[in-house]
Amino acid sequence: MRRDVTAILLFLVLALGFSACYWGMILLWPERSLPHVLELFLWALFRGFGPAVAALIAAYYKEGRSGIRTIFASLIRWKVQPRWYVLGFLWPIAAVGAGILAAHFFAHVSLKPAMNFAPRLILVFFAMAIVDGPLGEEIGWRGFLLPELLRKMNPIVAGMMVGVIWWMWHIPLYLADGKSIPWALYLLNTTALSLIFTWFFLRTKESTFFAIFLHNMSNYPIYLSHQIFPQVQDAAIGRIVFFAIVLSLAAAASISMAYASKRRLPAP
Repeated sequence: MRRDVTAILLFLVLALGFSACYWGMILLWPERSLPHVLELFLWALFRGFGPAVAALIAAYYKEGRSGIRTIFASLIRWKVQPRWYVLGFLWPIAAVGAGILAAHFFAHVSLKPAMNFAPRLILVFFAMAIVDGPLGEEIGWRGFLLPELLRKMNPIVAGMMVGVIWWMWHIPLYLADGKSIPWALYLLNTTALSLIFTWFFLRTKESTFFAIFLHNMSNYPIYLSHQIFPQVQDAAIGRIVFFAIVLSLAAAASISMAYASKRRLPAP
């Protein structure tokens, strides 16, 4: 088997295996039953930074130190055209805002805020980027897995595959948290987001730094809406509108990537 294919398989086994180990850890040792330092280490390895650790191991297996340097070069590649930062900032806010307005106008949900926007919520944005998934996940998903798949298949298929793996990785974590979610809809959501992220990834010099920013922006407005307008969470119409916008953007991203791929094909 080729070394690059083996590296991808190694990444998948490690990333998904770490996630499963976290679920097993929670089943065997409920919260606070282990020493705090050990619990924090296992959380970071199995959950918070599992995909990142898996990516570094797989990259080293494939190319040695050169593979590690490639990941870190993408991680600090922040100089992309400002319009992508603006677009990456605006679309999640617009999608969440549309859901809130739909809940207000169609479900008659009050928009009286439960709290005002406080400066500390800005700090939460940066904290979420580090400990709530974007950093630890994106080094794996877009820092290693997506570039490897893009060398073997078209962006749409590669983006969808990353979305499915992303969904599979979350399942043991949510089971460990005791969350009950509609798994089929969640699969559709992660796949749609992955296609959107892939579109941005290709336009930002394959920047993992930007992928972390985009991932965080897809989470942060939802967090803010839950803090400021918690009453909106009970309105199904808000979730439907938000989901419809995400699916529409994923479809637009897919069409754009398909057109770009067709233009790159040599003439017959």
